[in-house]
Amino acid sequence: DITDYRVIGERIGALTQLAQREPCIVIGTVEAVLQRTLPTDRLLASIFTLEAGQEVDYKSVLTRLVRMGYSSASTVTRPGEFSRRGGLLDVYPSTAEAPVRIELFGDEIESIRIFDVATQRSIGKHASVDLAPAREIRLTDADLTPALAEIRAAYEARKGILAREGKREAIERLTDRVERDITQL
Repeated sequence: DITDYRVIGERIGALTQLAQREPCIVIGTVEAVLQRTLPTDRLLASIFTLEAGQEVDYKSVLTRLVRMGYSSASTVTRPGEFSRRGGLLDVYPSTAEAPVRIELFGDEIESIRIFDVATQRSIGKHASVDLAPAREIRLTDADLTPALAEIRAAYEARKGILAREGKREAIERLTDRVERDITQL
């Protein structure tokens, strides 16, 4: 995987500042400026804050992280990942320099600590953490349903053309690629 998750985090951070109308300077290429991203209202609505002392529904937090594009991992090593172990939730916010370890006692957040990825040791404490999306484009179920229908229709049409041309290997490659891509959506 050659994805540069830090660059994605920097872009999301810049988009968030722009969406919140905070003064900032953004330097980018023409391609970067023209790239489609989350609409401003959806970006701002998806950002949430967790605070020490706050009561949370652990399952709801995990579900929200997944919907925001975070990936579950056994150990958090890069922006956009989270890991859960009992009452501990490690999250590497997409827009942060370092991950945080959120310690829960029941449904209450006891502490939020910054930790070092290499040693997994705490190196500081925070009162709160802001969590922004981990991906620039997030599809909702309402977005996904028609998109999947269009993908499947285009796939079937292309598969028919390849079948008429007798290209079985191409059909197999196309099928593998389409199934993999749909699974990732």
